[in-house]
Amino acid sequence: MAPAFAVVGRETGQFIGMVNYHWRQPWNRRLAVGWILARPWWGQGLAAEATHALLGHCFTALGTHRVEAHIEPDNTASIRLAERVGFRYEGMMRDWAFVADQPRDMLLYALLRPDWSVAHD
Repeated sequence: MAPAFAVVGRETGQFIGMVNYHWRQPWNRRLAVGWILARPWWGQGLAAEATHALLGHCFTALGTHRVEAHIEPDNTASIRLAERVGFRYEGMMRDWAFVADQPRDMLLYALLRPDWSVAHD
Protein backbone atom coordinates (compact mmCIF):
# COMPACT_ATOMS: atom_id res chain seq x y z
CA MET A 1 0.00 0.00 0.00
CA ALA A 2 1.30 3.45 -0.92
CA PRO A 3 1.63 5.91 1.97
CA ALA A 4 -0.70 8.88 1.56
CA PHE A 5 -0.80 12.10 3.57
CA ALA A 6 -3.91 14.21 4.04
CA VAL A 7 -3.94 17.87 3.08
CA VAL A 8 -6.20 19.76 5.47
CA GLY A 9 -7.29 23.38 5.67
CA ARG A 10 -5.41 25.43 8.29
CA GLU A 11 -8.43 27.12 9.81
CA THR A 12 -11.02 24.36 9.42
CA GLY A 13 -9.02 21.15 9.56
CA GLN A 14 -11.21 20.00 6.69
CA PHE A 15 -9.78 17.35 4.35
CA ILE A 16 -9.10 19.02 0.99
CA GLY A 17 -6.76 16.59 -0.75
CA MET A 18 -3.76 14.32 -0.46
CA VAL A 19 -0.18 13.74 -1.53
CA ASN A 20 1.46 10.34 -1.70
CA TYR A 21 4.47 8.37 -2.77
CA HIS A 22 4.30 5.03 -4.53
CA TRP A 23 6.35 2.62 -6.64
CA ARG A 24 9.17 2.97 -4.15
CA GLN A 25 12.35 1.07 -5.01
CA PRO A 26 14.68 1.57 -2.04
CA TRP A 27 17.46 -0.41 -3.76
CA ASN A 28 17.38 2.14 -6.61
CA ARG A 29 16.67 5.07 -4.26
CA ARG A 30 13.71 5.96 -6.49
CA LEU A 31 9.96 6.51 -6.08
CA ALA A 32 7.05 8.35 -7.68
CA VAL A 33 4.77 10.95 -6.13
CA GLY A 34 1.25 12.13 -6.76
CA TRP A 35 -1.11 14.82 -5.56
CA ILE A 36 -4.78 15.65 -5.73
CA LEU A 37 -6.64 18.65 -4.35
CA ALA A 38 -10.37 19.39 -4.35
CA ARG A 39 -11.26 22.02 -6.95
CA PRO A 40 -12.37 24.78 -4.52
CA TRP A 41 -8.79 24.97 -3.19
CA TRP A 42 -6.97 25.09 -6.54
CA GLY A 43 -4.76 28.09 -7.26
CA GLN A 44 -3.96 28.92 -3.62
CA GLY A 45 -0.52 27.31 -3.39
CA LEU A 46 -1.74 24.52 -1.11
CA ALA A 47 -0.74 21.67 -3.42
CA ALA A 48 2.74 23.16 -3.82
CA GLU A 49 3.10 23.51 -0.05
CA ALA A 50 2.01 19.91 0.56
CA THR A 51 4.23 18.62 -2.25
CA HIS A 52 7.25 20.50 -0.84
CA ALA A 53 6.68 18.81 2.51
CA LEU A 54 6.31 15.39 0.88
CA LEU A 55 9.51 15.88 -1.14
CA GLY A 56 11.40 16.87 1.99
CA HIS A 57 10.27 13.62 3.62
CA CYS A 58 11.20 11.55 0.55
CA PHE A 59 14.68 13.04 0.21
CA THR A 60 15.60 13.13 3.89
CA ALA A 61 13.75 10.45 5.86
CA LEU A 62 13.54 7.92 3.01
CA GLY A 63 16.98 8.59 1.48
CA THR A 64 15.55 8.90 -2.02
CA HIS A 65 17.75 10.11 -4.87
CA ARG A 66 15.19 10.32 -7.71
CA VAL A 67 11.52 11.30 -7.46
CA GLU A 68 9.28 10.93 -10.49
CA ALA A 69 5.88 12.36 -11.38
CA HIS A 70 3.82 10.82 -14.20
CA ILE A 71 1.37 13.40 -15.54
CA GLU A 72 -1.25 13.23 -18.29
CA PRO A 73 -0.36 15.67 -21.09
CA ASP A 74 -3.58 17.68 -20.75
CA ASN A 75 -3.21 18.17 -16.97
CA THR A 76 -1.67 21.63 -17.21
CA ALA A 77 -2.20 22.40 -13.51
CA SER A 78 -0.11 19.38 -12.46
CA ILE A 79 2.55 20.21 -15.04
CA ARG A 80 2.81 23.74 -13.62
CA LEU A 81 2.95 22.38 -10.08
CA ALA A 82 5.69 19.88 -10.94
CA GLU A 83 7.78 22.59 -12.58
CA ARG A 84 7.13 25.04 -9.72
CA VAL A 85 8.53 22.62 -7.14
CA GLY A 86 11.61 21.81 -9.26
CA PHE A 87 10.76 18.81 -11.42
CA ARG A 88 12.23 18.68 -14.93
CA TYR A 89 10.49 17.28 -17.98
CA GLU A 90 12.19 14.11 -19.23
CA GLY A 91 9.87 12.86 -21.97
CA MET A 92 6.66 11.26 -23.14
CA MET A 93 5.77 7.69 -22.17
CA ARG A 94 3.38 6.52 -24.89
CA ASP A 95 0.42 4.36 -23.88
CA TRP A 96 1.90 4.11 -20.39
CA ALA A 97 -1.42 3.50 -18.60
CA PHE A 98 -4.90 2.25 -19.37
CA VAL A 99 -7.91 4.19 -18.09
CA ALA A 100 -11.39 2.85 -18.83
CA ASP A 101 -9.69 0.29 -21.10
CA GLN A 102 -8.13 3.05 -23.22
CA PRO A 103 -4.37 3.69 -23.50
CA ARG A 104 -3.10 6.99 -22.10
CA ASP A 105 0.19 8.74 -22.63
CA MET A 106 2.03 10.14 -19.63
CA LEU A 107 4.66 12.83 -19.34
CA LEU A 108 7.65 11.90 -17.21
CA TYR A 109 8.96 14.55 -14.82
CA ALA A 110 11.77 13.94 -12.33
CA LEU A 111 13.54 15.70 -9.48
CA LEU A 112 16.95 14.56 -8.27
CA ARG A 113 18.28 14.94 -4.73
CA PRO A 114 21.22 17.15 -5.80
CA ASP A 115 18.80 19.57 -7.51
CA TRP A 116 16.56 19.58 -4.43
CA SER A 117 19.56 20.18 -2.16
CA VAL A 118 20.68 23.25 -4.10
CA ALA A 119 17.27 24.85 -3.59
CA HIS A 120 16.69 23.72 0.03
CA ASP A 121 20.01 23.38 1.88
